[in-house]
Amino acid sequence: MLLTVVGDGPTLCGAKHNRPKIVVFIHNINRPRGRLASKLFDVANRIDLFVTGFTSQAEFLRNYLGLPENRIYLLSSPPIDTSFFTPGLSSDKKLRPVIASGGMEKRDYRTLAAATEDLNVDVKICAFSRNAIAQKKTFPKIIPNNMSHGFYDWCELVQLYRDSDLVVITMFENNYQAGLTTMFEAMACRRPIVITRSSGIIGELINSGIVTGVNIGDSNELKQTIVKLLNEPQKTEIQAQRGYELVLNQFNHNSFNSSLVTKLLSTFESVNNRSFALPSIPKKR
Repeated sequence: MLLTVVGDGPTLCGAKHNRPKIVVFIHNINRPRGRLASKLFDVANRIDLFVTGFTSQAEFLRNYLGLPENRIYLLSSPPIDTSFFTPGLSSDKKLRPVIASGGMEKRDYRTLAAATEDLNVDVKICAFSRNAIAQKKTFPKIIPNNMSHGFYDWCELVQLYRDSDLVVITMFENNYQAGLTTMFEAMACRRPIVITRSSGIIGELINSGIVTGVNIGDSNELKQTIVKLLNEPQKTEIQAQRGYELVLNQFNHNSFNSSLVTKLLSTFESVNNRSFALPSIPKKR
């Protein structure tokens, strides 16, 4: 039996004698709270397989927890449902160019606001949080008249992507490639992307010209980039098509499911229907 869980549940299940195999998806464990919890609950000896989509998290698992390679699975990207996120017609209610964005994690909408507040565009952001501190850090004190943000259901989110002339993802510095899901969703809807420069997949896509990169916190550069791309629809159409084909071929949910199932089978097939004991990971002092 395989149990896939997220959060503190694995530590409780892992303490049982006749327990199922435990797999966890790691997103951002490399921070003080994550470091403390990983040691406090002895997760290295209670979890069978750690799955992550970020190189920095995999390195943390190796170096901080001392995990061997066969206990870590590094995904190539987050799974995107390309049967749901698809290209389509823009809304007939659209009156002028739309700049879309989404997400709260490590997002810097202050820079986006400064870059677009005097442009003839509508900036629409799928982002909502009841956390006042998060809201204060993420958004400008005064929201420009051409910017709006709030909750979008799934169908509204797809339509937002379809309505957009550009999807712009501005972020603060981070070590786990925030913004990947939003980027791939927009690419699946065949929209051109502008995104804050980062390492990993984001950096590779910028270097290949599939998405356009901008520097962290540089509103002047971002404004110039947006204006330039809005005035070059043929270029953005080519860029969007390249991103769309990439997602369909490499980063869709089917390839994600297939690769994950293959890893799970190769990891656990030999111990199926037999008792299984993890090799103890020595605790660092």
